[in-house]
Amino acid sequence: MTQNMSISRRALLRHAPAAGVATLASSAALAQPVASRQVGPPSGDFVIRGAQVLSMDPKIGDFVTGDVFVSDGRITAVAASVNAPGVTEIQAAGMICMPGMVDTHQHMWTTPFRGLVNEEASTSYGAAKPPLGKVSTPQDTYAAHMLAMTSSLYAGTTTSNNLNHNCRGPDHSDAVLKAMVDSGQRGRFSYGSYDGLSKDKLMDFDDISRVQKLVKNGIGGGLVTFGLFPRGPNKEAPSVFTDEVIKARTMGLPISLDGPGENAVQLLADNKMLAKSVLVHCIRVTETERKLMAQHGAAYSAATWSEMSAVLGMPVFLDMDKDGVLVSLSIDTQASPSEANMFNLARLTSVLAHILQKDQFAFTHKKALEYATINGAKALGLDDKIGSLTPGKRADILLVRTDTLNMNPAPGLNPYRLLLSAQAEDVDTVIVDGKVVKFKGALTHIDAKKVIADAAASLTAMRERAHWPA
Repeated sequence: MTQNMSISRRALLRHAPAAGVATLASSAALAQPVASRQVGPPSGDFVIRGAQVLSMDPKIGDFVTGDVFVSDGRITAVAASVNAPGVTEIQAAGMICMPGMVDTHQHMWTTPFRGLVNEEASTSYGAAKPPLGKVSTPQDTYAAHMLAMTSSLYAGTTTSNNLNHNCRGPDHSDAVLKAMVDSGQRGRFSYGSYDGLSKDKLMDFDDISRVQKLVKNGIGGGLVTFGLFPRGPNKEAPSVFTDEVIKARTMGLPISLDGPGENAVQLLADNKMLAKSVLVHCIRVTETERKLMAQHGAAYSAATWSEMSAVLGMPVFLDMDKDGVLVSLSIDTQASPSEANMFNLARLTSVLAHILQKDQFAFTHKKALEYATINGAKALGLDDKIGSLTPGKRADILLVRTDTLNMNPAPGLNPYRLLLSAQAEDVDTVIVDGKVVKFKGALTHIDAKKVIADAAASLTAMRERAHWPA
């Protein structure tokens, strides 16, 4: 790969311990840091004062008016009133305080495709992926991931599971890692293959092992986790899928699977990898397989927007719930047809539940938001760290305004119902691991205009190189 097409590994490793340095080289292409304009409170301990607190923890409960104390990146106390003299205060009267949202399935590299795809079969999402993915450089990968993570953070998603199905080698992998570090979002890098890889060929386990070592050595300061994203037995030889699953088990990597395919659930169970796996697009999964998922502790990621838009079939979150499978929510791709707003996704899921059950009271607004918070954390094996406002957990927190046109600041209202109307602009403050990344409606450490411009330039160049569409 030419010098100007390789990722800046030196820039990446500014954020990593020395133990991970030896495997990376450098280039100038992506060495420039993200522009900084700090508008939030200073780093350190702080207390959120006077918010309506929704903890998503049944032992903690909710508070009509409450405080949340954050110390050293952890939630230290959640109560009606917290005594913390001399500590920086975030005044949150009239706001809803809740855990950060968790998106359990997103293909971030396709984010710049917004507005480009889905008008007809020849320019659909599926048609765009192979030609544009083939010409995608590490710079394109970085630009796309920065756009995905920035828009997700802005809308209140503090954790994402990035199912990357365009991993084309170490430079591309490092571009993903650099974007995760620069964005400040918590997330899992689920390493996949790419369109065009032979069905009889394994993924690049040399690079997978290298990335796993970097993550274990502390890339991202604990915000970055790592997993495997196989194609599945419907997209690769079943024997290859089995080999990849066995390698994942040996390496201790959790699996995410996008459209399990025939016999995938059983193969995962047979190879002791169904536990803690995340399965998406389970439209054709049988009742027997759902019960097997529940028995082994697998999670289902409901991509409600994309499944309905692509006419894949009706999302099966109610069936999964009924059979005891943990249900979470996911954007899938911001390209088609969704955007990063998990509140919109929760609202759609809630409305669909009412339609499917022919009962507008059988599925609560709170349940939809549990799917998007604590259930997502459980699905990714992070519920000991995030997903609820529980003392001891890391401080991934949102403050959502209620004094906007589509909300309502009046007292005595159902806050869960209000949140289903929330837009990205209503998210006043976003905190990840105790660091304020959005404050008073503005990003604190990312130049969003530059992120947008870089993604637009990247997409234009990719289309020119691929001559797509013809």
